[in-house]
Amino acid sequence: MLTFKIDKTIQDLAEYVASVSYADLTPDVVLAVKNRIVDTMGCGISCFNVEAAKIARQLAVPFESVPNARIIGSLARTTPECAAFANVLMCRYADFNDDFQWVGGGHVSDVISGILAAGEAFHANGKEFITSVAIAYDVFCYFIERLQIRDRGWDHSIYVTLGTAIGAGKLLGLNREELCHCIALALVANICLDQARREEISMWKAGAAGNASRQGLFAVFLARAGMTGPPGAIEGMNGFWNRVSGPFNFDYLVQPNKASRILRTTIKQWPVRGGAQLPVATALQLREKLNGERIRELRLETYNRTVKYNQDPDQWAPKSKETADHSLPFCVASAIIYGEITSDTFSSARLVDPAILRLMGCMRVEENPQFTKEFPSAQYCRMTAATERGNTVSVLLNWTDAERDKQRTRQSIEAKFNRLTKDFLTAEQRNAFINSVYALDGLSDVASILENLKISEHEGAL
Repeated sequence: MLTFKIDKTIQDLAEYVASVSYADLTPDVVLAVKNRIVDTMGCGISCFNVEAAKIARQLAVPFESVPNARIIGSLARTTPECAAFANVLMCRYADFNDDFQWVGGGHVSDVISGILAAGEAFHANGKEFITSVAIAYDVFCYFIERLQIRDRGWDHSIYVTLGTAIGAGKLLGLNREELCHCIALALVANICLDQARREEISMWKAGAAGNASRQGLFAVFLARAGMTGPPGAIEGMNGFWNRVSGPFNFDYLVQPNKASRILRTTIKQWPVRGGAQLPVATALQLREKLNGERIRELRLETYNRTVKYNQDPDQWAPKSKETADHSLPFCVASAIIYGEITSDTFSSARLVDPAILRLMGCMRVEENPQFTKEFPSAQYCRMTAATERGNTVSVLLNWTDAERDKQRTRQSIEAKFNRLTKDFLTAEQRNAFINSVYALDGLSDVASILENLKISEHEGAL
């Protein structure tokens, strides 16, 4: 029985979080959690040396008192909140961690590092960690299925805050009333502006996720210590419904297989925004069919959600890595010109590459109403190139769930992890880390999976 007034909507969410146990998870869900941990940590290690990550580590105060958590790459100990900020920022920076596109969109694996920081700090076991991550994914994905807050000017990072709070709160054993306060504290204090992803995009694109995770973790610690959250956080006069999202409920949150929405999240093939994954795949096929012919005019058709987020003028003249990996025309042109997308694609030299800029200038990006109608159950992209020799070359690509399943296999994810980390970790470290994650349900302390994520050439405490 609650001793403090709180929204029914929040009570329903807290009840669901409290009700799910490891025994409720199917083997497919357990494997999906492990896969995404491997994928996410690979993304993070690969970005250890970027400037934004160095800044985050510089601000992470060395902290040997308990509870503490470690920063991947250096394994320096700091507060759990600082570890969450630094680790999520690294995992998010390359725009290579997993993605979920529905009514809204977001990088659901942004919740993993914050929950892991809590798990390490309080010595949670592997099964508890798996369960907490699966629940956090489920709630994050539910919001994406139901809401499109970006059109109202808000950023999806609030789902990172909420998912981290729910996952870490579950992990630390918060009771239903404490979970209610934790959810209210996470929501009311941390609504984020979508300006973080508009015009020329800065380092804060990744920092927003790190900060959201840090704040979600802090909400857990506050509620755990007895802090009460604002009543009406969702349903109140100035709550989430009225100021951010519009009305919603959790009537469809519970599925026959509990906490299974993680199975629908997409593992990225290239370090570009979610909406650019399919166009890049289409561009690579078009390149093969062109047989070296020079393009005079390029028409790209896809569904509305991808088109409308590429209308900022800065997307057509990116001046930063962060803008370029979100620029559909830049990513498509790069794929056609160079036949690949890697971290080198977003170098300073590539941003002013005459061949890329010329092709971007020949490009039109248009909504195809039929493709919009089919989304999200099917994702279509068509590219039609008119060449300087007078030929017309066209490619139509449809990404179904079955097609995306090919990137979700353990084999594919291990291969991606090894590609991303081979310059940072030894083969022995990589194999040991992967094996520890896939044995996670038998581990008594989740912190042990970090032991093999120390970059041997790293100097200094942080």
